[in-house]
Amino acid sequence: MKVFALNLLIALSWALVTGGVSVVSLTLGFVVGFGVLWLLEPVHGDRHYHRRLFRMAAFLLWYLVELLRSSLRVAQAVLGPAHRLRDGWLAVPLETQRDEVITLLANLISLTPGTLSVDVATDKRVLHVHALLRQDDDVTALEHELSTTLQRRLLHVLGLKEVSS
Repeated sequence: MKVFALNLLIALSWALVTGGVSVVSLTLGFVVGFGVLWLLEPVHGDRHYHRRLFRMAAFLLWYLVELLRSSLRVAQAVLGPAHRLRDGWLAVPLETQRDEVITLLANLISLTPGTLSVDVATDKRVLHVHALLRQDDDVTALEHELSTTLQRRLLHVLGLKEVSS
């Protein structure tokens, strides 16, 4: 976390030195800082910073694509025939009992159109989700997708589990 703060400080310094704080100058400063910190890796000692940052960027890109896919799917379902719509309850098994990870997962699920995290079981083994489904959607497949895809990718980004594809 110290290295990330240092990277942000380098980005801000870059923006101020180059003449103005803007999104472009901050982004360029962050990239320059990233490169400098990569070269100075033996000095600051955090050998995993760059790998974590790449994993976070890849996760963010993947999530944004999934968000777009889900938005299109919900729009198609809502604009289609009403008799094809139904709702359903999902029980997503949790692979962690850490409150902050469960909260982040629940928020990511709730941000996705058509799904809403409702409750966590008292033993923290299951996350209950309400979903807008089409008639041909398989509840078990959606549970599996949320559990194996989203949850495992999130755990991988947080460094809590390796992804096995």
